[in-house]
Amino acid sequence: MRRPLSLIVPAVLAAVCLSTGCSSKRVTLEDDILSNPTPELGRMGLSDDQAKFKEAFVVDHNLRAMRGDLARFWFFDEPSRLTPRAVP
Repeated sequence: MRRPLSLIVPAVLAAVCLSTGCSSKRVTLEDDILSNPTPELGRMGLSDDQAKFKEAFVVDHNLRAMRGDLARFWFFDEPSRLTPRAVP
């Protein structure tokens, strides 16, 4: 006799959840401090907000430079030096 898939899947999920259990290691305040002694600093000397601002500034600067490079590549940075076409 075949069991429907709708009964097997929840049984397998329940078995997996029950077999994982809880961690026996107890996290203490000392462990938390030792793992991250400066939680407010995302980088050396910068807070998270300062690091985000700096990254946004660098990305903006790079995109502006790339637009300027593309304008020079496609010759959009200055008008053409070709003679204008004579209009009859």
